[in-house]
Amino acid sequence: MITRIVSMQFRIGELARFLELFADVRERIVHFPGCLALSLHRNAVCEEQLFTISLWESHEALEAYRSSELFKDTWMQTRQLFSSPPVAWSLEEMQVFPK
Repeated sequence: MITRIVSMQFRIGELARFLELFADVRERIVHFPGCLALSLHRNAVCEEQLFTISLWESHEALEAYRSSELFKDTWMQTRQLFSSPPVAWSLEEMQVFPK
């Protein structure tokens, strides 16, 4: 399983535009083959910084999404709203320590 974390810093005044776009595409992303989950998070002290966290069955599933028209169209619209370049990580779980 792959956890994909993307940090996005938006220009002041552009957050609402992104949230509208995200509302339009989130169901299609969640139902993309290989996507297990998707969540949106906000930095607790900087409201213009958001994070998406998605879980993917495999690196190949994530790459298939990143090569899709859905991703390309969404990313083209989203990146216009950034105040700085996004940062992304693809993580493989190594160990879990349940309580």
